[in-house]
Amino acid sequence: MDNSTVISEKTKNALLSLIQGPDGENWKRRHVTKGWTKDSDDVCQWDGIKCSEGEIYEINLGNTQLVASIPEALGTITSIKNLYFGESRLGTMTLLHLTGFLNAGDVFFTFSYCPPQF
Repeated sequence: MDNSTVISEKTKNALLSLIQGPDGENWKRRHVTKGWTKDSDDVCQWDGIKCSEGEIYEINLGNTQLVASIPEALGTITSIKNLYFGESRLGTMTLLHLTGFLNAGDVFFTFSYCPPQF
């Protein structure tokens, strides 16, 4: 695991877009102890983010009860191999926004709720 990786500003913004919804600030207050702000320099040190060889390979926000729609920008981080959202409530466009991962090889998605209209 690389603990001092510099991740591009584009990737950082893609991650931050995940928590830009109406519950984002409340979620950060409830569940984040490190990172998830524009001022945080080392994305690989953020809660729930794992990196290797200079790239993010996992986002694990399980048990954080994030209420969000997955932004299209998140699909641009093609190095991700594991997305774990556990007890999160994900919006209806989730899988459509993750098409960027289709070329990334094996990707493991875990989430517990997606609205019925999905």
